[in-house]
Amino acid sequence: MQPRRPIPIITTREYGPIVLPRGLDTSRTRERLEIAGRRAGLRTFEARGACLYALGIVGVIDIGNLVVEILPKSNEGASSLDGAAFLARLLGYVGQSRRPTITEASISEHGGGLFELILSWAVDQVGQHVAVGLPRRYVPQEELSSAIRGRIDLRHLALQRPGRTFELLVRHAPLSQDNLIARTIRWLLAEVARRTMSTRTRSRALALMNLLTPITPYIPQVHELERLNLTPLEAHWQPLITLAYTLLMQKSPDPARAGTLDSIAVLYSLPRLFEDAVRRVLSIGLGDLGFVPSVGTQPLLNGDGKSLITLKPDFRFCGTDGKSVVGDAKWKRIFQNADRIQLAEDDAYQITSYLAATDAARAFLISPIDMMGPSVIHREFRVLGLDRPLTLIGVHLPDLIANDDTGKVARTLLCRLVADGI
Repeated sequence: MQPRRPIPIITTREYGPIVLPRGLDTSRTRERLEIAGRRAGLRTFEARGACLYALGIVGVIDIGNLVVEILPKSNEGASSLDGAAFLARLLGYVGQSRRPTITEASISEHGGGLFELILSWAVDQVGQHVAVGLPRRYVPQEELSSAIRGRIDLRHLALQRPGRTFELLVRHAPLSQDNLIARTIRWLLAEVARRTMSTRTRSRALALMNLLTPITPYIPQVHELERLNLTPLEAHWQPLITLAYTLLMQKSPDPARAGTLDSIAVLYSLPRLFEDAVRRVLSIGLGDLGFVPSVGTQPLLNGDGKSLITLKPDFRFCGTDGKSVVGDAKWKRIFQNADRIQLAEDDAYQITSYLAATDAARAFLISPIDMMGPSVIHREFRVLGLDRPLTLIGVHLPDLIANDDTGKVARTLLCRLVADGI
């Protein structure tokens, strides 16, 4: 297995330009980047003339001869290392069940960047889980037997020629470690060893593959992983299965081009990450205050037994007295600074529609802030006609998810602002 040669790594920020190096600044390179992003299921770039700009996406795209890292804005003037470390903490805090999560990790300036961080995380996770034990599943299999066990294949028995020793083709499903989960993990380790530029990550991946020698080498199919349902005792394998699924989705070559255009994209939607982080904060904090989350949709218009325009607020919490609060999270810089607010009309119409349709006591709109200063800022308004309060809240996300006193204070203040007056 030949290791990959060092390739250029381009780092940019959300909504920033992709500055390609000389020799790779071609329309073909830009096309391959866009295709890799789309194959990952997200619109990642926007073309402006002869330049690509990142959208509200973070992650890494590797097209073989070039790696592009898209990092979030964590602070004004923050370095790319700060952005990568912040993204790792954010993914670890959110802990999405259907996507890989990265726990606290040290970022080395010359360690290969974000993609190497993800590959190193995958090997660490496999090592931890294998130390506990591989999952055991009932695996259907067929074998010839002179004793009756399992289910007899009557068709095979009826077609069997006479004069042979009595034997039956039986089907049974014994508990086995050689199942789809273990085979997928073995394949994932092989992919990590092939793609990584880190000698340490490769050696650890190969060592784990040696431990999995009894597992049958197998390339899992996309439809198999789509139908794979894990039990609660197997749930800790889900992020690794999802990473393998992501790689498989992007493995097929472009049939319109000669050869194989090997590429991989591990991408995350910043609006979704921000919403999930805020939801976790509010679910825990408001739950301690006696609020219960309300899940569901609400029609905006009713008439003649029909409803039009279904609304689905990001957040809705009900108190013990029956009053509720409704809110939305926007990955937009609504607070330009402490005194200047730039709220789009569409966002204002949306949150006031939520407030009216749900008959909530108050509404809130949460957005990120980048400026130095308080971790949480807010401005209070009243919606004319409804005469109900609307609170615009800006949160410094790195502080909000911090595992220290700063984070605790920020989370407590946010929950109090949301629950105030209900």
